[in-house]
Amino acid sequence: MWLNCLKISGKCFCVDTESKALYHCLKVMTRILRMAGLPDDRDNENLNFLVLRKYTPEQRIRIVEQAIYNTPEIGLVIIDGIRMWCMTSTAPANQHASYPS
Repeated sequence: MWLNCLKISGKCFCVDTESKALYHCLKVMTRILRMAGLPDDRDNENLNFLVLRKYTPEQRIRIVEQAIYNTPEIGLVIIDGIRMWCMTSTAPANQHASYPS
């Protein structure tokens, strides 16, 4: 199960591109820790949560890329709002993507 990366040595990045409230992000982070069977009353060094709503899509991509490239032992990256990623002109797969009207 993907939650094992929190218990072992792999790092997990959760990226939220849509949420307006930090409270919602905290609830998601707490839920992830509970599902992994880890304490939710303190930070976990293997779980990193990025809240990026206030940034432009291009800035979000750069922030996520930097986080990935500069963090050793990443086991999992979860992006809530992945459509933002795909619809940006700088996304590598954008030329092959199709979207409903």
